[in-house]
Amino acid sequence: MSQTQPTALVLWGDYFDEASAVQYITERRKEGLRVKLVAVHSRCAKGMYGIKVTADLTVEEVLSQANAISQLFVPCCASQFMQLCLDPRIENLVKLARERGGEVVLREGGDGRMVR
Repeated sequence: MSQTQPTALVLWGDYFDEASAVQYITERRKEGLRVKLVAVHSRCAKGMYGIKVTADLTVEEVLSQANAISQLFVPCCASQFMQLCLDPRIENLVKLARERGGEVVLREGGDGRMVR
């Protein structure tokens, strides 16, 4: 990732909401933002509607690079996110995003609302 261009990151893992992820990515790219999918466990994961999506980067790759993170979008419900945060890598990624001025945005519930 470029060190100068702000980047929006989308966490991607099994049973995440692929519809919300695609909508978020499309909207951010229309705004001119760079967006990258970040694999939680493996690069290819099956979403909650059965669609397999391959991530651009791993969490380790993001953590090892100095980048401007404008947003970290997590297309899953709050309870899934809380489970994810038990993983020290994810906890570090959330901390890194906040330190670099980014906000963390969750997809909440089945209605697609975004929670910051």
